[in-house]
Amino acid sequence: MGPRKKVILHINPSDYCGRHLLRGVAIYQREQPLWNITLVHEGPLPEQYFSSEPPDGVISRFPMGAEMQTLIKQGVHVIGVDYYDENSEIPFLGTNQHAVGVMAANHLTEKGLVNFGFFGYAETDWSKKRLHGFRLFHEQFGRNVGVLEVPWRNPNESTTEDNQESISRWIHELPKPVGIMAANDFLALQLIQACSNMGTLVPGKVAVVGVDNEEHLCILSSPTLSSICQDMVKIGYEAAMVLEQLMDGKKHDRTRHLFPPSHVVMRESTDLLIIKDPLLDEIVQYICQNALTGCRVMDVAEKFGVSRAILETRFRKELKKSPNDFIREYQVKHVKKLLTETDLKLDRIAHLTGFTHPEYMSVLFKRVVGITPGAYREANTLT
Repeated sequence: MGPRKKVILHINPSDYCGRHLLRGVAIYQREQPLWNITLVHEGPLPEQYFSSEPPDGVISRFPMGAEMQTLIKQGVHVIGVDYYDENSEIPFLGTNQHAVGVMAANHLTEKGLVNFGFFGYAETDWSKKRLHGFRLFHEQFGRNVGVLEVPWRNPNESTTEDNQESISRWIHELPKPVGIMAANDFLALQLIQACSNMGTLVPGKVAVVGVDNEEHLCILSSPTLSSICQDMVKIGYEAAMVLEQLMDGKKHDRTRHLFPPSHVVMRESTDLLIIKDPLLDEIVQYICQNALTGCRVMDVAEKFGVSRAILETRFRKELKKSPNDFIREYQVKHVKKLLTETDLKLDRIAHLTGFTHPEYMSVLFKRVVGITPGAYREANTLT
């Protein structure tokens, strides 16, 4: 066996796409460790890589820079991943961004929504493609899509306070309930923060789906964020395989390969009910805002000036359950979340979910779920 091939991975490992691209390359290398790898963060390549002994190959998220063209002229094989120039002649592997928009549109439509919006970046190619897919899906059903685009900022430098005034105005103008696709998870967090500041319930009035499934962001979000997974691990693996073929002198069609997004990870931000009865819809929104502070059926009846019997009739007619069952199921759903995402003791969880006594919470939980809170935590705790 000859010397290992020298390969540069021109990929930033600090974001979702970079980490998962590198994971895909790593899986390929575990199967046949043939490379001597150097990891270089995105940006201009250091001068040392243009010496008399350049690398054999490069996998880069930004392959169109002048330094990459220099390497290509020196006979170095360069593979583009993630971002690309449609006029490029080098092999490119990435996500079908149009399909990302279609997947988000389909997910929100399946929730029964008829009003839609898109929150993205202006003058950013991948955001524009996601908007195009999202909009075309809805246009075939005669639906309009409200659009808000903001200037691009590096997510590592952005905060949820960015763009809040323009987002709030836009949300206020959209018909409700509305399903909104954010171009990525960072924008989705800004959207949810704006709704919180306005007192607009997510997902009751505004359902939100992001892209990238940055798990720590999605779970920290309140409510937790539904998001679309791109199959970056597969893209990284396939890019490594194509590069190996080229470095071995094998022919490869120098075209772009676009992979569909993987799936939607559904969390609370799109877990909504579409209720036709306007009064019942308002009542359900009130319960969702107050159930975790000990809201009771009699409190709801008094708040809306209706008898308990009328309340019972409206709930059973549209939701096929009693108002008390709805409140308890909502509480239990949040007990589940705290059991799996925190190490809090049961008495603290009971307090945070509107139960006066942890013993009653445990009895009700077992009645609804079928097992005790402790058993549920043991079976479902995140690792």
